[in-house]
Amino acid sequence: MKIFFSNALSASLSILAFTTVFTSCSTSDVPLEYIDPVHPVSEKIFHIALGIGSTNESSTYTQGQQILNLMDPAQTITYSNYGFEVPSTRTARVYASDKGDLLYNLNYGGGTIQKYETTGAQDYRLLKELNVAAAVGTNNPRWTKINDKLALLHNVAGIVHHQDAQGNYTKTTSRASLVAIDLESFSIAKSVSFEIPFDEEEAAQGYHITRIDAPVVQAGKAYYGVWRRKYNKDTATTANEYANIETLVVDYPSFENPKIIKTTAFGVKGQTYGYRIPVAHASENGDIYQLVCVGATTDATRIMRIKNGQYDETFNFDLNAILGESVYANGWFYVGNGIGYIPYLKSSRGNNASSNWSVARIDLNARTAVEMNVPQGLWLQQYQFGVLKNDKFYMALAPLGGNGHIYEFNTKDASPNGFVRGAQLQTGADAFYLGIF
Repeated sequence: MKIFFSNALSASLSILAFTTVFTSCSTSDVPLEYIDPVHPVSEKIFHIALGIGSTNESSTYTQGQQILNLMDPAQTITYSNYGFEVPSTRTARVYASDKGDLLYNLNYGGGTIQKYETTGAQDYRLLKELNVAAAVGTNNPRWTKINDKLALLHNVAGIVHHQDAQGNYTKTTSRASLVAIDLESFSIAKSVSFEIPFDEEEAAQGYHITRIDAPVVQAGKAYYGVWRRKYNKDTATTANEYANIETLVVDYPSFENPKIIKTTAFGVKGQTYGYRIPVAHASENGDIYQLVCVGATTDATRIMRIKNGQYDETFNFDLNAILGESVYANGWFYVGNGIGYIPYLKSSRGNNASSNWSVARIDLNARTAVEMNVPQGLWLQQYQFGVLKNDKFYMALAPLGGNGHIYEFNTKDASPNGFVRGAQLQTGADAFYLGIF
C-alpha cells in the first residue's frame, strides 16, 4: 500500500478525528513519499511524535519521514486520518534506533515495552512486547535508551516510614529497582533492587528519594538523577524540601556499590531527574553536565558538572542569571563541543501550564545563552526529544493546538536566527508535538 500524506487539516478537526484508528489512507490525499517496505531504507528515518491530552492521560501518534521531506517548506505534516498510534495507558515514552528503522515504546501505566520495525510513513510492525512490571516493581517505570544495544528501566519501588518497638518514628528509607534491557534480543539482561544509601541523620528527619530517572552511563558507572522529598511524622504528609542536589551512582553493568553524591556549592538545590526529556549528558572528555530544577521559581534552573565521579564545585551554569530573567526547564539537549539547546519556561510570566516557553542555545564553555527567535506561545512542558545529524539539530515546535514548523538549528551558529524552518506542522484540539526521534 502506498503511503500518503495529507496536505490540509480541516478547521473543524477535533480529538475525535485524531483518535480514529489509522489503518487506511484517503484517496483524496496527495502522496508525499512512498518508501518501499520490502527494501531497507538508506537514509535515516525521523519519527515525528504528536501528543493529545495536555493535562492527564495522553495519546501518542507518530509517523516516519526522511530529512528531505522534513525540511521542505512546501510540505505539511498532519495527523488527520494518518499516523500510527503508539500504545499507551497513561502516556507513551518512545525512543528510536540511531538509523530510525526501529522504534521502542514504554507503555507508562501499562508495565510493558514494545519494539517496532518501520520503513517510515505510518508503517510500524510490532516485533516484540515485553512485560517489565514484575522486574521493576511497578506498571509505571521510567526508562532511558543509552545506545542501540541498551536501555535502562528504573523505579523507586518502595518507601518505608520506620518505627521503633514503641511506635515512635525513626526514619524513612526507599528502595531502587534497576533493570537493564538488551534492545537487540529485547529481553531483561539484569534486574536488581536495593535500599538507597542515605545519610542516617537526614533519614531520621524524614528525607528520602522518591523518584529516579535520566541515567547516564560513563566510565563504568551509571548516574541517576533523583527527586528528594521529606516526610513529616507529625502530619504524616510528604512534600518537596531541598537542601542540596544529589545523584545516585552505581557500578555498571553490575549495578553494585550504590552511593549518593551531592553538593551544596553555589547554594544550588533541587531535583535532578527532570521530566521526560534528557537531563544529563556526558561530554567528549567524560564530564557529565546535569540540569537542576526546583520549579517555576527564581532559582530554578542551573547546569552543574560531575567530574571524576563527584560534583565539580568550581562549575556553575546559572541559566537565570545568564538570560537575565526567571526561567524553568525540564531538561536539555547536548549537541557537542559544549553546545546545547534547552526548552525553557519564562517562569516570571506563567506556570508550567502556560504557553510562555522558548528555546535557548547554550554554550557551557563560554558560559553564554542566546534565546532563539522561535515563535511566541509555545507549550513545551511535555516536549521529549530532538535529533542531531551532522551539525544540525532538529526540533518540532508548535503551540498547543496551533501550527508550527520543523526547525533545523545550525549548531555552529550562535545567533538568535541560527536556524531554518522546514515543513509546516499542524495539530488539533489540545494536541502538541512531543518531538523528533
